Amino acid sequence: MDGLPVHPSFGMTTTQDIKDLFKRFASYMTIIYFQGKDELHYYAVPVVLVCLFAFFIAHCFLTIYEVWFAMLRSILKVLAS
Repeated sequence: MDGLPVHPSFGMTTTQDIKDLFKRFASYMTIIYFQGKDELHYYAVPVVLVCLFAFFIAHCFLTIYEVWFAMLRSILKVLAS
């Protein structure tokens, strides 16, 4: 898969970049949320679990998008020839 279609002036954006961005955002929000909890002293395990879950969800959505985009590109290639 070639990744997401973007305008050339924005550079190459891949689905892995989007997954990493989503995972980082989820981890930052989780750390901020758990820092406010006084009764929780060690919050590495919940942060890791949230990061894994966020990566899994992003992977599911972007894999479906990649398959759809590859199918559309192959259909257009067949129609053009």
